[in-house]
Amino acid sequence: MTDERIEELRARVGENDRAIVESVNERLRLVAELWVLKGERGLGRLDPERERRLLAELAAANTGPLSDAGLEHLVGELLRLTTASTARATRGSLAAARKASRSLARSRRPVE
Repeated sequence: MTDERIEELRARVGENDRAIVESVNERLRLVAELWVLKGERGLGRLDPERERRLLAELAAANTGPLSDAGLEHLVGELLRLTTASTARATRGSLAAARKASRSLARSRRPVE
Protein backbone atom coordinates (compact mmCIF):
# COMPACT_ATOMS: atom_id res chain seq x y z
CA MET A 1 0.00 0.00 0.00
CA THR A 2 1.42 3.35 -0.95
CA ASP A 3 1.71 6.23 1.47
CA GLU A 4 -0.80 8.08 -0.69
CA ARG A 5 -3.36 5.28 -0.29
CA ILE A 6 -2.74 5.14 3.46
CA GLU A 7 -3.36 8.88 3.74
CA GLU A 8 -6.49 8.61 1.59
CA LEU A 9 -7.89 5.85 3.80
CA ARG A 10 -7.00 7.75 6.98
CA ALA A 11 -8.77 10.83 5.63
CA ARG A 12 -11.89 8.78 4.88
CA VAL A 13 -11.80 7.20 8.33
CA GLY A 14 -11.50 10.69 9.85
CA GLU A 15 -14.48 11.91 7.82
CA ASN A 16 -16.46 8.91 9.00
CA ASP A 17 -15.48 9.54 12.62
CA ARG A 18 -16.59 13.18 12.38
CA ALA A 19 -19.91 12.06 10.89
CA ILE A 20 -20.38 9.65 13.80
CA VAL A 21 -19.75 12.43 16.34
CA GLU A 22 -22.16 14.73 14.49
CA SER A 23 -24.82 11.98 14.44
CA VAL A 24 -24.38 11.21 18.14
CA ASN A 25 -24.65 14.91 19.01
CA GLU A 26 -27.86 15.19 16.97
CA ARG A 27 -29.21 12.10 18.72
CA LEU A 28 -28.46 13.68 22.10
CA ARG A 29 -30.29 16.88 21.09
CA LEU A 30 -33.32 14.95 19.85
CA VAL A 31 -33.53 12.76 22.95
CA ALA A 32 -33.19 15.81 25.21
CA GLU A 33 -36.17 17.37 23.43
CA LEU A 34 -38.08 14.09 23.67
CA TRP A 35 -37.40 13.84 27.40
CA VAL A 36 -38.64 17.39 28.00
CA LEU A 37 -41.88 16.60 26.14
CA LYS A 38 -42.28 13.32 28.01
CA GLY A 39 -41.66 15.14 31.30
CA GLU A 40 -44.31 17.73 30.47
CA ARG A 41 -46.79 14.91 29.82
CA GLY A 42 -45.84 12.92 32.91
CA LEU A 43 -44.40 10.03 30.89
CA GLY A 44 -41.39 7.93 31.84
CA ARG A 45 -38.11 8.72 30.16
CA LEU A 46 -36.97 5.21 29.35
CA ASP A 47 -38.86 2.64 27.30
CA PRO A 48 -37.19 -0.80 27.43
CA GLU A 49 -39.54 -2.15 24.73
CA ARG A 50 -38.55 0.70 22.41
CA GLU A 51 -34.88 -0.07 23.09
CA ARG A 52 -35.46 -3.74 22.17
CA ARG A 53 -37.19 -2.69 18.94
CA LEU A 54 -34.33 -0.30 18.15
CA LEU A 55 -31.78 -3.11 18.50
CA ALA A 56 -33.91 -5.43 16.35
CA GLU A 57 -34.30 -2.77 13.64
CA LEU A 58 -30.58 -2.04 13.62
CA ALA A 59 -29.73 -5.74 13.55
CA ALA A 60 -31.98 -6.17 10.51
CA ALA A 61 -30.28 -3.21 8.79
CA ASN A 62 -26.74 -4.34 9.67
CA THR A 63 -24.98 -5.73 6.60
CA GLY A 64 -21.61 -6.18 8.34
CA PRO A 65 -18.80 -6.45 8.90
CA LEU A 66 -20.09 -5.40 12.35
CA SER A 67 -21.06 -8.61 14.17
CA ASP A 68 -24.34 -9.05 16.03
CA ALA A 69 -22.42 -8.99 19.32
CA GLY A 70 -20.57 -5.86 18.22
CA LEU A 71 -23.83 -4.17 17.29
CA GLU A 72 -25.39 -5.10 20.61
CA HIS A 73 -22.38 -3.64 22.43
CA LEU A 74 -22.45 -0.47 20.31
CA VAL A 75 -26.18 0.09 20.87
CA GLY A 76 -25.83 -0.58 24.60
CA GLU A 77 -23.04 1.97 24.90
CA LEU A 78 -24.97 4.49 22.80
CA LEU A 79 -28.04 4.11 25.03
CA ARG A 80 -25.94 4.47 28.20
CA LEU A 81 -24.23 7.57 26.80
CA THR A 82 -27.57 9.02 25.71
CA THR A 83 -29.16 8.40 29.10
CA ALA A 84 -26.27 9.91 31.06
CA SER A 85 -25.74 12.91 28.79
CA THR A 86 -29.41 13.68 28.36
CA ALA A 87 -30.08 13.39 32.09
CA ARG A 88 -27.42 16.03 32.75
CA ALA A 89 -28.62 18.27 29.92
CA THR A 90 -32.32 18.16 30.79
CA ARG A 91 -32.25 18.50 34.57
CA GLY A 92 -32.95 22.23 34.39
CA SER A 93 -35.39 21.92 31.49
CA LEU A 94 -37.42 19.21 33.19
CA ALA A 95 -37.55 21.12 36.46
CA ALA A 96 -38.73 24.22 34.60
CA ALA A 97 -41.34 22.19 32.72
CA ARG A 98 -42.66 20.68 35.96
CA LYS A 99 -42.83 24.11 37.61
CA ALA A 100 -44.66 25.59 34.61
CA SER A 101 -47.08 22.66 34.57
CA ARG A 102 -47.88 23.06 38.28
CA SER A 103 -48.32 26.80 37.82
CA LEU A 104 -50.68 26.24 34.89
CA ALA A 105 -52.67 23.67 36.86
CA ARG A 106 -53.03 26.13 39.78
CA SER A 107 -54.19 28.89 37.44
CA ARG A 108 -56.94 26.61 36.05
CA ARG A 109 -58.44 25.81 39.46
CA PRO A 110 -61.91 27.23 39.92
CA VAL A 111 -62.16 30.26 42.18
CA GLU A 112 -64.37 29.64 45.21
